[in-house]
Amino acid sequence: MRAYLSKVNRGKIKQPRCGVADFNESSRDRPLQFNAPGYKWSRKTITWKVTGYTNQIPNATQRSAFKSALKKWSDVTPLIFENTEGYPDIEILFARGNHGDGSYNAFDGPGRVLAHAFYPTDGDTHFDDDETWIFRSGTGTDLEVVAAHEFGHALGLGHSQNTFESLMAPFYKRMDTGWKLHQDDITGIQSLYGVPEDQLSAPLPSPSNTSSGINNKLIYNIRYIITAIIVYRYILEMLIML
Repeated sequence: MRAYLSKVNRGKIKQPRCGVADFNESSRDRPLQFNAPGYKWSRKTITWKVTGYTNQIPNATQRSAFKSALKKWSDVTPLIFENTEGYPDIEILFARGNHGDGSYNAFDGPGRVLAHAFYPTDGDTHFDDDETWIFRSGTGTDLEVVAAHEFGHALGLGHSQNTFESLMAPFYKRMDTGWKLHQDDITGIQSLYGVPEDQLSAPLPSPSNTSSGINNKLIYNIRYIITAIIVYRYILEMLIML
């Protein structure tokens, strides 16, 4: 497994990717492919705010991309994301080069590192403004896909070992229209926050009602068979008498 992962990463070394460090050595032998380093929010409602937009696409479109990206995660957890005008849990901005996170986190121009995010309870998410950003269509890097990946980090997920299918794989890949989280991503985020509340409160079928329905149907079928036998016997006797 280790040799295979190393080979995959060498082959992808020049591909656009996330700036968050990959899983560490100790996580490579985990029985699950997702990686949850141990950070999480202690509450269900998490606020977000864009404090620095890119000039490449309209501000409203950027907010739509971020809202849609966050919804990927709220659809499979009890989490609620609210846009705020106050101080947010997740501050979102576009920047270039060294933007105050230290030289290690400086963006590197077009290609390679696309964005990065901080684990809870920081959650700040930054995008390299030297990239060509789009929303769902056109030529460039899809903001919705990258944002959903980075928000995964902001919620507590690390990079997945499922490098071909998981959204939380470290390398960017374009998604088809209507894409959803891979089961690896869902398993990872639910290991931190659980399943949506409506799945917990969904009523289970009543054993008594179910068994009663089965018993009533069985009784009806037995009565039908007995009645049919009596009728057929009566007809047979009448034919013999003739």
